[in-house]
Amino acid sequence: MRFEEDRIYAQYFRDVSSARMPENASEEQALFERYHQHGDLDAKRRLVEGNLRFVIKTAKQYYRGDTEFLKNLIAAGNVGLMVAVDRYRPWVIKCRRCGKQNFVAASKHQRCSHCTARLRQCDAERYTTRFLTYAAWWISEAIRTELYESSLVHIPPYKQKEHHRARQQGQVVGLSYVSFEDAAEQAEAIIGNHEHEALEQHALGLLHEILRSMKDRQAYVVIAYFGLREEPKTLREIAQKLGVCSERVRQIKEEALQDLKSRLLRLNIRNSSDVLVN
Repeated sequence: MRFEEDRIYAQYFRDVSSARMPENASEEQALFERYHQHGDLDAKRRLVEGNLRFVIKTAKQYYRGDTEFLKNLIAAGNVGLMVAVDRYRPWVIKCRRCGKQNFVAASKHQRCSHCTARLRQCDAERYTTRFLTYAAWWISEAIRTELYESSLVHIPPYKQKEHHRARQQGQVVGLSYVSFEDAAEQAEAIIGNHEHEALEQHALGLLHEILRSMKDRQAYVVIAYFGLREEPKTLREIAQKLGVCSERVRQIKEEALQDLKSRLLRLNIRNSSDVLVN
């Protein structure tokens, strides 16, 4: 079975190498006119077969030694080539009303895609870009999509393009070697951050438990002044809220902090490391 498949592909490569491309732009335009305006499928077949060698050439740029995978890339590139044949428009007509350039398959009986005004056939011009230049993008996109679908680690196609541009500029993209010492330092930093976050959460919970047992006015002044639930407030803002003077608020704050300190000492908490123990 494998021998038969290899024989079929060998015959395919021979047929592709013997296929004739359009000799010039005029012949290419005539084939597109026959296909788009008259539905001639033989013209489409000649356009596709004449550019299959370019598909193989493009697919080989991504060849990494796996022959079976190369066949998949060629098949995907062929699909992109056929899409390009259907989407290529050999005529361009400028709308006299809005000035928009309209790329169309036929030169007559067309309307502007922007303002729907009828386009004049006398304004039609041949699209100067050759078909293979237009089709190269569709072929490459189809091959890159096949690469994305078959990869173990999926990187979106737009990210692949960004990485390619970055590599061309000399930037390091993707995986890189990290020494054992650097990895250990990074791990210690991550563990330290987690421990610090856990300590903060535990200390905050203990603080709120103590504040709930204090007088309401003292608890409110501490919470508002230090911004434990919202943005910190000044003594004057807290005084306006309580209906007292700023000096009285300062006295309440000092009394609350002294009470808080004594409560922490009774719980044997003298520094931040004692919080997790308690």
